[in-house]
Amino acid sequence: MKNLLLLSSMAMLPFLAIAQTDALRTDTVKTVEAYCAVMPVGKVFSSRIELEADYGKPGVAIDNRITDERGRPLNFGSVVEALNYMALKGWLFVNVYSDSHGQHYLLHRSAAR
Repeated sequence: MKNLLLLSSMAMLPFLAIAQTDALRTDTVKTVEAYCAVMPVGKVFSSRIELEADYGKPGVAIDNRITDERGRPLNFGSVVEALNYMALKGWLFVNVYSDSHGQHYLLHRSAAR
């Protein structure tokens, strides 16, 4: 009877070690919250718009337009199209506000580190 108890206890050890390792992994994963404000900017002689983004990092770049992988500014047919593009990149709409420069759309995204 003692041998059976000892054998079953030893059989459980690998599973306990895996469970503890998984618990440690979830404790070390941190969620990073990020916010972004985008402002649609109309193009001259065009019905298309570009987006200027503010990621909250002052002095990082003078040209803060949303660009493609080649660095060319992206053009959108409407604000909704632009917001859908940002949603594909993981950004979620939070709020919209206006100031003297126009309307700004506040976006949010969470990322695990």
